[in-house]
Amino acid sequence: MLKSSILGKEFVNYRKNTDRDQRERFSGNVRSRGLGNIPIVVDSVERELSNLLATKDENYPRMMKYGLEITIHMDNKMSEILKIVKIELLKKDYEVNNLVLGLEDGSLIDLESDIGTIYKQYRNKDDKILYVLVTNEKTMYGYILSIIKYLASGISTFINKLTKE
Repeated sequence: MLKSSILGKEFVNYRKNTDRDQRERFSGNVRSRGLGNIPIVVDSVERELSNLLATKDENYPRMMKYGLEITIHMDNKMSEILKIVKIELLKKDYEVNNLVLGLEDGSLIDLESDIGTIYKQYRNKDDKILYVLVTNEKTMYGYILSIIKYLASGISTFINKLTKE
């Protein structure tokens, strides 16, 4: 099983670029809106998808806010999240035919699963947000490989910075 941080390298851009207070504020606001509302952040380890899901931070317009924050009721199916993501990506002229949702542990999500069930089992214990990763990979192997490639690209960037200094 993968963890959300491998070798100390965070691979969810939203968590990497959003401080803990902001994440907890988002989570608290969603859960206080009414019984059954769940805070979800959709991100991707595929750079293009992650950038397309990013928005400008309302508080700091020059900063990018990675991840798509979603408020949804726990009785919905995971397919609703995929619909929301597809709508956001279609607005940005991205081809959405082959998208799949996955979890941080490397497993792919059954779209007929209840969001509440997935949330209870896989939410982040610290900020109480369910992190869902969108990918074009169809197999668990390909999905895990894309996470590893993302981490490897970050490590090679880090090594290049060290050798230049």
